[in-house]
Amino acid sequence: MAARKLSPSAQIDGWFRISGVPVLLYHGISDNNRKSVPVHEKRFCVSAEQFREQLRVIKSLGCAIITLDQLVRRSFDPRNPAVVITFDDGLASDHAISFPLLREAKAVAHFFINTANVGAPGHMNWAQIAKLHCAGMHIGSHGHEHADLSRLQNATLVHQLVHSRKILEGHLQDRISWFAAPYGLVSRSLFSAVTQSGYQGICTSHCWPAKPHSIRVPRIALYEDTTIEEFRSLLLGKPSPYLVRNLRAAGKYIPKQLLLRLRPSMLGVNVPQEEQ
Repeated sequence: MAARKLSPSAQIDGWFRISGVPVLLYHGISDNNRKSVPVHEKRFCVSAEQFREQLRVIKSLGCAIITLDQLVRRSFDPRNPAVVITFDDGLASDHAISFPLLREAKAVAHFFINTANVGAPGHMNWAQIAKLHCAGMHIGSHGHEHADLSRLQNATLVHQLVHSRKILEGHLQDRISWFAAPYGLVSRSLFSAVTQSGYQGICTSHCWPAKPHSIRVPRIALYEDTTIEEFRSLLLGKPSPYLVRNLRAAGKYIPKQLLLRLRPSMLGVNVPQEEQ
């Protein structure tokens, strides 16, 4: 599968490069002492110093930081490397830590919000979300509640997606064009419902560079243990980290699907009422 996606015309330091644009996925940025981060969230939480260094690497490689709209419309120079930055969950650290670091780096990012969690402990409030939006950051929907939407009936699914979009648009007085699937869980019905609900596209958590023009955008999750060498390799499109991550995901696929159906709480997955 990977071999078919390799770009034979592009080689970097002896490696074939996987074509496409890396879309980075962050779940939270912690202060550098990390004492306030719950144990079950630490793996998904990158430190402020890690994030600052990753922004430096992006700059040193000459990557243009673009938006999802630019990616889909291909309104960037494809001859030069590009990257997209996204954040899920609308955490308080998005405003307190990520936003200042992005402004320091003169970078733009997308922030995907669960509208039911706005103002809840550990999450941004509407004033903070509006501040990011006014500063040129892009706001998207992560659903109303942070729940597995992949198995809902179409009518219920469309209602949830439209509800979240209208709440965001009502507060920000701007169009909300992008949706990010909670937990990265997707299905054919979800893909269909996203376009029916007025969104331009959907972000998933499949680890692969994104193709311009596609409205289904895979993303590369960054973790506490992501080294700067791995980060650089992901940006450069070197096959090794992509293949390793996808092999690990494939090995976990069947056990994960069983738990999602039988004991989703063991994976920390919130199941909508319709599925209970």
